[in-house]
Amino acid sequence: MLSSREWAEKNNEPYPISKDGSELLDSASFSRYENYRKKQFIKYRKLTTSELAKKKNQQNEEYDNYKVKVIERNSVKYGQRIVSPFVIGYGLAVVASSSLS
Repeated sequence: MLSSREWAEKNNEPYPISKDGSELLDSASFSRYENYRKKQFIKYRKLTTSELAKKKNQQNEEYDNYKVKVIERNSVKYGQRIVSPFVIGYGLAVVASSSLS
């Protein structure tokens, strides 16, 4: 977005406000500058809204993929939890049988 001075130079308009911004020099030019700013803001908002929606969808997809990976890892851990008492029992049996011999 152009500043009021840049906008005035580009459009061959009188400067709408003073250099320090404290005084209105040309109200008609200033209202045209305000219209320009409103249009630029609407364009910016549409652009950022669509970009934010894309980013949000991308993050949702990444999160869904993460959830699937976590569920898969947890299901493997559940299987390991079921098998581990048998492994420990086998180890105890080996120790007990070796101590008897």
